[in-house]
Amino acid sequence: MLVRRARRRARTDALLLALATLTAGAVPADPVRGLKAAALLLSAGLLIFLWRRGRDLDAVARARAGAQRALDGRGLSLSDWHTGRPLPRRADAG
Repeated sequence: MLVRRARRRARTDALLLALATLTAGAVPADPVRGLKAAALLLSAGLLIFLWRRGRDLDAVARARAGAQRALDGRGLSLSDWHTGRPLPRRADAG
């Protein structure tokens, strides 16, 4: 679900950035001023886009690592865990 949400946000952000860039280039009457406005908006938008994608990918990586760490070193196979067998106590727990 987290991966799907990150992909959807990336597509939405890319579409909004493209539309904003085209609009910024088309609004001014002077073509040079429109090109400068579009370039400025595209530069700032790309920085924000990449920053947000980095945050999304970090969240996905943390979620996957957390799920893997939950079973690492516990002496229980994934199939046993799915059948409902309880986790053994950790050696450092007490």
